[in-house]
Amino acid sequence: MYNKWVIVPEHQNWKEAIQNPLVMRKMEHAYDEAEELIEHGTAEQIEEFRDKIWRGRAAGLQKAGEFSIENLNYKNLRNLGILERLKAREEKLTGVKETS
Repeated sequence: MYNKWVIVPEHQNWKEAIQNPLVMRKMEHAYDEAEELIEHGTAEQIEEFRDKIWRGRAAGLQKAGEFSIENLNYKNLRNLGILERLKAREEKLTGVKETS
């Protein structure tokens, strides 16, 4: 039992993972939706979108791990600064600064 893998990990490359058409389509859709919310969304719509992305990430990590479509989508939005822009827009609309 000790010093043995329960499941032998497979090496995966995130650059290859995001080339999957399903991942790309989901990332493009989320990006477009986020940009629309930044420009025209209400605070409630932005909060709902951020929650949806966060819940999807959590479910994806639990179900499929680090390279789940949902986690890759979250990482893409984070790395592009979209999540930070959404947070800033929501704070501006509500007048309430969110603490992390």
